[in-house]
Amino acid sequence: MRKFFFWFGALAACVIVVGVAGFFYLARIGSALDKESRAYATATVAAVTSHWSAQELLQRASPALVRAGTAQMAAAFAWFGSLGNLVGQPDCKGSSLMSAFAGQALHMSARYVCTATYEHGDATIELGLVKLGQGWRVNGFRVDSPALLPRAAQKT
Repeated sequence: MRKFFFWFGALAACVIVVGVAGFFYLARIGSALDKESRAYATATVAAVTSHWSAQELLQRASPALVRAGTAQMAAAFAWFGSLGNLVGQPDCKGSSLMSAFAGQALHMSARYVCTATYEHGDATIELGLVKLGQGWRVNGFRVDSPALLPRAAQKT
């Protein structure tokens, strides 16, 4: 019986050590992913919205976003362009997420909300990112600004 408890204790200690090491490894990787994805989000918002270029977004888009609707993108960006050019640097807040399922590859995604000032008002840009291969790609892009509301009312 003593041998059983000895080996059980040794096994439990090994599991705890491996678990703690895994936790610290994932925490370190997660922190690096947050820095990497935040830098990508900030650079993307600056590039896409500095002159409201749908082409800039398409260059950074995931295949799923490209399939979702490039036809409506030109009209949307013409409307967003009424905000004017970007003034200053966008401020992006959010984080990345790693998920793993048995039998599937590790999936890395990120969600950011970026606030930015434009010539004719402030806007909030929500970005969904997904890591494909070694690089991040935009999987979702949404613009919200009170300055766009009067322009939408004028169109109708």
